[in-house]
Amino acid sequence: MDLTEKFYRGFEPVNVDENGIHLPSEFDSIFHRRNPVDHKGYVVPLIDQEERCLMYFDANSLEYMAQRSGIDKDWREMKRLVGTKGKPFEVKEGVIGLDNELTKLVGIKDEALIIGALNHLELWNPDQYEKFKIFEREYYKTL
Repeated sequence: MDLTEKFYRGFEPVNVDENGIHLPSEFDSIFHRRNPVDHKGYVVPLIDQEERCLMYFDANSLEYMAQRSGIDKDWREMKRLVGTKGKPFEVKEGVIGLDNELTKLVGIKDEALIIGALNHLELWNPDQYEKFKIFEREYYKTL
């Protein structure tokens, strides 16, 4: 399988309505290739000073995460975050249902940005993402 068919890549503005988030066709196709039977996963809020977004992990990503060592602190923190704050989601006909509590938490209303981050999708408030990009540029200057 070609890597472009296996991993989420790209950046798209999306509309958010009462039905949920309408996935761009390339993200929907990848989601269904990665999860041909069970079109479900977990959505997790990531909220800290720099990043404020929702992360959508499909079943493949969750399985990979579950198999990672408990010795590594970062993996333990991520597993804890998914286990305590994650909420199930399902993709139906190219639409991810929304959790209103989580979208309010990260400031998503009518529009959002959906970003492919290889093994998961991220949903951002466009203004928040612009602030993050500024932080990210400044951070990379220090390396």
